[in-house]
Amino acid sequence: MLLTRFVGNSKKSGFIENELMIVIPYFFFFAFVFIIGRFFNLHLFVFSILFANIGLIITSVIWSLIGSPKTPFKEIGGWAGGDFGLKNTWLTVVSQGLILLMFVAFPIVIGIRYFSLSDGDAIRTFALISSIILVLGAYVLSLPIFIGVLTSSFIDEDTRARYFINQFSSVIAYSLFVSLLFRLFDWDSTEQHVQLGNLNFSLSTPMFLILMGFILAFLILPYFIGVQKAKRLRNDFLEINKRLLSKIVETINLATDENLQEKIESLEKQLVAEFNMLVESDKGVGIGVRYDQLTSEKEVSSMEVLQFKYYKIARPFDTRFSFYDFLNDTYIKLEELKNLNMSGGKQNEEIIDKYVAHFQTYKDDLSKKEDGKGKSNPALWIGIITILSPFISQAMSEMGKYLMEIFKGM
Repeated sequence: MLLTRFVGNSKKSGFIENELMIVIPYFFFFAFVFIIGRFFNLHLFVFSILFANIGLIITSVIWSLIGSPKTPFKEIGGWAGGDFGLKNTWLTVVSQGLILLMFVAFPIVIGIRYFSLSDGDAIRTFALISSIILVLGAYVLSLPIFIGVLTSSFIDEDTRARYFINQFSSVIAYSLFVSLLFRLFDWDSTEQHVQLGNLNFSLSTPMFLILMGFILAFLILPYFIGVQKAKRLRNDFLEINKRLLSKIVETINLATDENLQEKIESLEKQLVAEFNMLVESDKGVGIGVRYDQLTSEKEVSSMEVLQFKYYKIARPFDTRFSFYDFLNDTYIKLEELKNLNMSGGKQNEEIIDKYVAHFQTYKDDLSKKEDGKGKSNPALWIGIITILSPFISQAMSEMGKYLMEIFKGM
């Protein structure tokens, strides 16, 4: 959370921010290893950072293919992550609690093991294994929030694509830790040789399967689940909008001077019912409605400041609040019509015709509106990732092998 806060508030370019997301975890990792194992190798540190940048390079290429972001995707992702945490309180508390417990237990376990070992190489290896398990464990326990953002139904598709790509970059960075762990436990003793035309290379099957399985289960599958959920939510809201507008136009056209006020009040009750259903069925909407009443972050608790900032920026892109704004605006228009309504006469008919025309035009525009489609062309960049995965897994395996040689030669 502190890292997210730091990077989120940074004014640097996206490249620098992504680089920080790579360097900082490695910095803490090697700091742990140095403090516990009393060893540090500059080559090991530099080559680890360079390997992690493979994901950043791929991300930059895909980023250029899909164009500049059209939305504040970081803030939208932050708001979606907070929304997931709000709706899954126990899961979030347990996962974050386990991360905290790991960091508390880490020095205790290390201390006990340190004084029970006398061999320097054994202490060094144990420090490396323990640090890798700590880093990977913290990442795995954070996966529910990552998946929660990817599967969110209310975010736009450009944001979802950006979030997917950034997470893929993180997977490549953390994959080196997996490779090192395989080498330390000697789990990667078999390799297969693959030939593509005149190109021959060896492929580490376990590393390839782990990489592809992880990307499929925790990136691609959640991404497409989110796409389908978002499409269904947009269509549901669109149908409700059209139904309500049809009802409004029909009711006003059939109303008489004597019962128009009564009919309008009946329509307003339906809008209020839809609003109550929206708020009661979604905790995130309830929080957003509360934030709408506030003008400054000083009015929220310190724990909510960051989420409040995210919400204020992400709100225009949240499908749920687009629907909420429709209900609110429509209610206001009906109130205007009710207040302007007069008992008969030509002027009264003109006012009614004006508002009927407004609602009819709104309905016609919704009918012509195409179903929202992401412009990120997911087939393109997911295809690129799939094609590159064997080469990435091989590079990961080779880099792990090379770093282990450096480690053993120290």
